[in-house]
Amino acid sequence: MRFVETNEIQTVYQLDPCLRTFAARYGLSWKTAKKVLEANGVNFSKQIEREYLSGSSLNKLSEKHGPKAETLSNWLGRSGVQLKRGNHRRGVDDEDLKRVFQATNSVRQAALRAGIHWSTAADRLKAAGKM
Repeated sequence: MRFVETNEIQTVYQLDPCLRTFAARYGLSWKTAKKVLEANGVNFSKQIEREYLSGSSLNKLSEKHGPKAETLSNWLGRSGVQLKRGNHRRGVDDEDLKRVFQATNSVRQAALRAGIHWSTAADRLKAAGKM
């Protein structure tokens, strides 16, 4: 990489805050690009934190920036961010899940009704004290 002034690095990243794009522009790996950004006053980890807290999934962040979802999860965890558990399904009605389970006494039936895997249904029912 040729010598690049700090203000250029910051400006380029501000125009398109994407690690993958920044790395490609300068012919770097994402790991090296992250080091270059942070050495020049750009806190990439904070960018990931902001995007995650605004609703982006780890998989979407991974697609956008380059590092694997597990790596991003580790960074977020180290910075104290409360991570969502597993494949968080916002559309599952836990009350309906409990009602179906109580009516049928079947985790399988409750899971089918909710459109989730039986083990996910079992975990939610256990957490709710219904199993």
